[in-house]
Amino acid sequence: MKTMGHFSTTCSRNRKISALRYRFSLKAMAFAACLASASSVFAQQPLAGSYTNIDPPGSALAGAFGINNDGVIVGRYKTTLTGFYHGFLRDESGSYNTIDPPNAIYTEAHGVNNNGAVVGYFCDTAPCGSVSTYQGFLLKDGVHSSFGSPQHINTWAIRINDRGQIVGCDHDTDTMGSMHGFFDSGGTFTDLTVPASMNNGISPNGKTIVGFYFDMMTFASHGYILSRGNFMPLDVPGSTQTSPWDLNAKGQIVGAYTDGAGHLHGFLRNAAGVFFSIDYPEATGTWAFGLNEAGQVVGQYLDTSGTRHAYLLTRNEEN
Repeated sequence: MKTMGHFSTTCSRNRKISALRYRFSLKAMAFAACLASASSVFAQQPLAGSYTNIDPPGSALAGAFGINNDGVIVGRYKTTLTGFYHGFLRDESGSYNTIDPPNAIYTEAHGVNNNGAVVGYFCDTAPCGSVSTYQGFLLKDGVHSSFGSPQHINTWAIRINDRGQIVGCDHDTDTMGSMHGFFDSGGTFTDLTVPASMNNGISPNGKTIVGFYFDMMTFASHGYILSRGNFMPLDVPGSTQTSPWDLNAKGQIVGAYTDGAGHLHGFLRNAAGVFFSIDYPEATGTWAFGLNEAGQVVGQYLDTSGTRHAYLLTRNEEN
């Protein structure tokens, strides 16, 4: 594994809260979700394509979270089962680089745009558990900068588009009630007012966001699409939980869902509203986290021993 070394650090960017807020009623969201699930087109067929394990060399655990149109992939890995995660970047040639911001002891790289800018989050103070402080990071042109929400302790940056707009979630020492999806455009943070929400994917033009929120009564996750300020629920029909993670310019969306039997699957929803299942061969569970305009999908799967691995799915045909 080739390491990227230390990056020069810029000062944390000043952030301000936008006065604009998305205003949704959870009751209205739940009602709309029922209507959407009843009217959605669902297909049980698997997504056609070939799967490739892309664990970084020497890793004990790994997951892939984002992919751009050049096939550059970012994610996380551990060299031991009990160690901390490091970020990784897999370039077009298949070579791996480690991404660790200066002083970081825990790093996850989640999004990479077509200009090569990478976002994610890191912790630089042990124990790096649920009550630790995580900062968002941006790695652009070899320069690393950190940033954080102006109103919450933790900031998880998940995706960045070619305009430099970033989405993710911010929260305090819990990851439920105080968690809110955020949209960062030019340093202006806009928080989704719905509690326990995560904004995970953003379209190239910045007009559409996908993510999910947790029902605070059942703690089940439900997906959503935010398009030009309008809310549309997105739950895989028949699922008990749905978590959208990314979308592309074609309107294709990927994520993960749990079926009625409690099994975890990845999914792709095409522009026509048809759902396809994504299941790594012989895996006991699969997540789909990122996709590009060619329809390549990256994610994470569980082997029979419960170990997490990174994968790349190259589709055989356009669905």
